[in-house]
Amino acid sequence: METILNIVLIEDVETDAELIARELSKSGLLFEWTRVETKEELIYFLKNQSIDLILSDYNLPTFNAMDALKIKKEQSPETPFILVTGAQSEEIAVKCIKEGADDYLLKSNLTRLPTSVSNALKSAYSRIERRNAQKELQLREEKYRHLFENSLVGMLRWKLSDGNIIETNHKAKEFTGLFCDDKNFFHHCFLNDADYASVINSLNEKGEVTNFEFPVKAKENAPKWLSLSAKIFEAEGEIEGVIQDISKSKESIVELEKVNYELNRFVYHASHDLKSPLKSIMGLVQAARDAESLEECFTYLDMFEQCTVKLEALLNDLLLLARSSRSEEHLTTFNFTNEINDSLQLLSSLNPEGKIKVNVKIERPDFEFKLDAVRLRIVLNNLIGNAFKYHRSSVYQFINIEVQHITNKTVIISIEDNGQGIAERQIARIFDMFYRATNSSEGSGLGLYIVKSMIEKMNGKIEVSSTLGVGTRFTLTLSSQE
Repeated sequence: METILNIVLIEDVETDAELIARELSKSGLLFEWTRVETKEELIYFLKNQSIDLILSDYNLPTFNAMDALKIKKEQSPETPFILVTGAQSEEIAVKCIKEGADDYLLKSNLTRLPTSVSNALKSAYSRIERRNAQKELQLREEKYRHLFENSLVGMLRWKLSDGNIIETNHKAKEFTGLFCDDKNFFHHCFLNDADYASVINSLNEKGEVTNFEFPVKAKENAPKWLSLSAKIFEAEGEIEGVIQDISKSKESIVELEKVNYELNRFVYHASHDLKSPLKSIMGLVQAARDAESLEECFTYLDMFEQCTVKLEALLNDLLLLARSSRSEEHLTTFNFTNEINDSLQLLSSLNPEGKIKVNVKIERPDFEFKLDAVRLRIVLNNLIGNAFKYHRSSVYQFINIEVQHITNKTVIISIEDNGQGIAERQIARIFDMFYRATNSSEGSGLGLYIVKSMIEKMNGKIEVSSTLGVGTRFTLTLSSQE
């Protein structure tokens, strides 16, 4: 159903109001209109009805358009307002525009009225959309700021060029004393040059440093020990870091501190990855509004959809990770033949034309194994899915899946492909949270992290061998949980 607009006409001459309404009707606009002549009537309608548009004469017996604009601002600021009047000076028209009127027309020439109404409604809709978007961004910023300021670990950002601090939270200042206040963090904080050099080398070579422990200068006589994790964001020209105070019982609490760091890094980087597609979506919305053709608008909608799919995938991975970390073990019977076939069927959309040949070899097809079937399904779907996704179209493509029964209680599962492969320098990091081995990856960087977590919860082992441009082989060793 098309929307029927609710229009208020501020007009003391009934025939003029009917003339305006007739002009709008000729354009095919669907609307209902009410004529008002006094301030009280206008206030009543704005308070008690949802008004889509106000068309106003300038001079009325008891008030004028300037008074009406003031009332509109107080009662319904987003409602578009068009001045439709007799011969008035341009000075008055400009004054009304400055006070918030969307347009100015003469009663003697109403041919432009439908266009003016359409533009005013579009402008009002855009203002409302921008306001809502700003509120949403503000809310997200407040949530992020609350997390940042109240985190149990120190968070800070500093310039890549000179090391000067850009932003710190309360904990970062507490941990480092005065060294986060408008001073060069690296120059003043480290007690010895060797620690400083190690951090710099790691940032230069890897683009990040993880859980680096070092003593810092402190007001007390004894040095304070900190753990630093940081990553370079070259596009912004910044380094983002997370620091923890590990001074108290350093050796005994190191494992607990790593868990706390992992949790906070998860939240921190999840927020960062969530912001990126959201910013893209906001930009595409504005670009679509400014599009000059329907075809261009559809292009932006396709891009909008891609960002939304990426965001949904990240949220699904985050939800899966959260559920898996809390879920208890549920041992069930696992039939490898059935389960692998189910995985291949589930992932068939990744191989729609069947160009990738899948070879499955199971030593004992009817053998049933006792383990956490849900976790192993997630592992198989992820690894087989990756083998499909990162293939090479220029060669004969295959995936080999093999299940070997070493004993009645131990199996080895291998998933091998001749896809894109992984560079040797990246293999050690592919199981890290939020790590992507290739810029072409559309994933969240959580898939292999979840796989390893699942395998470890099942007391299993996962190994990987890969050659860039040749292929990859994942090997899982699992034991029956009976």
